[in-house]
Amino acid sequence: MMDINIRYIRKGVERFCNSGYKNANFGEILRLQIMQIQIKNVTIVLKYISPAYYIMYIDINILKWYDYKQEKAFLFGMSFLTRFSAERNRYMAEKGTVLLDVKRVTAGAGEKTILNGLNLKVKAGEIHVIMGPNGAGKSTLGHTIMGSPEYKVQKGHIVYKDTDITKLSADKRAKLGIFMTFQDPIEVPGITLSAFIRNSIHEMTGKPIKIGEFNKKLSAYMDILKMDHSYAQRDLNVGFSGGEKKKAEILQMLMLNPELVILDETDSGLDVDAVRTVSEGVREFVKNGDKALLIITHTTKITEALNVDYTHVLVGGKIVKTGSGKLIDDINAEGFDKFIKVGEN
Repeated sequence: MMDINIRYIRKGVERFCNSGYKNANFGEILRLQIMQIQIKNVTIVLKYISPAYYIMYIDINILKWYDYKQEKAFLFGMSFLTRFSAERNRYMAEKGTVLLDVKRVTAGAGEKTILNGLNLKVKAGEIHVIMGPNGAGKSTLGHTIMGSPEYKVQKGHIVYKDTDITKLSADKRAKLGIFMTFQDPIEVPGITLSAFIRNSIHEMTGKPIKIGEFNKKLSAYMDILKMDHSYAQRDLNVGFSGGEKKKAEILQMLMLNPELVILDETDSGLDVDAVRTVSEGVREFVKNGDKALLIITHTTKITEALNVDYTHVLVGGKIVKTGSGKLIDDINAEGFDKFIKVGEN
């Protein structure tokens, strides 16, 4: 075992942060402990210190040409920052559990078929983005996965953590760890936001709620979302602005702590500041790398602060193109026309 002094990694990180890398997180890099270095295959084995523990295997090829001396630790610190999120996601994709497997699903509402033999697989630690023109079936996909009674699966299966949930009701899917936000959250008079979340947690876990711990966590998450704490005692979404309704949805997500989250147009209708705040809540949710996100969006603003693993283009109820997060930039620049033509063929 060989040791690299953390001071030099810290200096490398500081230098890199000062260079303007937008996703650099100085606090997180300092919570890394080097556990082992294997010289032969240049594999760094790291332990990520956070509320959950992960072992990550990161191949830093640049180390093949340098000795492990003080000045070389600068390279390690800078190189690690650029590769941290990508390598973690790649590791989770290779080793992570398949949470969701949509198998050749044909579904629709009433007599109308909207999804046509759609396939989609999502693993733990992955962030997927669903894009497409209006009427492509994006929201239908989300509601079908969630089990909305308005949408019926005509063919195919939806499997969640090795369990076929195709015929399960939405509340049972929620108890299994699936959560979905709504484009236009409804107002619910007579129950406060705090009581709604507390009752939801109780329904999901079946365990009594410790009020002190609950309120402490609720306050902390409201601070992240820059929500006035008085909203916790207001009736759910009643009189809330569009932005506050979306924040309340993200607050519920953070408090319920599901494993798979479907965000349906969460960034639509929000101004720049509100999108930034909601994005902070989403980043808080995925920071440990064990959650999965399925983001349905038109504007893509919410994805700017996230490390997207896969982007899917949905046309005519089918996924006609899958790519990395870079595909989002192509769509923003060129639109959907070329994908629509593919879907028509």
